[in-house]
Amino acid sequence: MTALRLARSFRTTPEFWLTLQRDRELETAALASGERVEREVTPRVA
Repeated sequence: MTALRLARSFRTTPEFWLTLQRDRELETAALASGERVEREVTPRVA
């Protein structure tokens, strides 16, 4: 709902706002837990 309201207010698209939110959440998660994930998760070999 917020993305729809922002899109209408600023004449953009809801996808623009959702992409900003997604990118911010990924960056925050990486900063908070990235090192732990690197230590604990081993990439699979194809």
